[in-house]
Amino acid sequence: MRNYLPIPAKDLFARSLHWLGLITILILVTGCFNRAAMSRDVYDSIQVGMPIADVQSWAGEPRDIRSKGNEHEEYEYSERIKIIPQPDHFSIENIYYIEVVHGIVAGKRMTTTRTPAYNILYQTQPNFAAP
Repeated sequence: MRNYLPIPAKDLFARSLHWLGLITILILVTGCFNRAAMSRDVYDSIQVGMPIADVQSWAGEPRDIRSKGNEHEEYEYSERIKIIPQPDHFSIENIYYIEVVHGIVAGKRMTTTRTPAYNILYQTQPNFAAP
């Protein structure tokens, strides 16, 4: 019987394990990198008078930028904190607003939204997904 594989089966298995190991390591390593994101600590460190470029280097790109005329803009960032492990459910959402005039931070404010507990506890059929 002829062997149609150009590589012996045991070498093919070893190579497969080698590549699987490399891919696993690559996934783990890329998952460890911390990308820039807005958080309460970053928000607290933002000072009036600093360039918006510095804020973007710390917090990344904003979720939305609204123009208010005369080179006055409002940058909106959000931070979602998941307390209850449900898909697409965030218990707390902090929304950070940075007021920018001529590329310089002129003000900032923050709002916090919390999901009401009764939305989680008193569903009509809590064991089934919504249609």
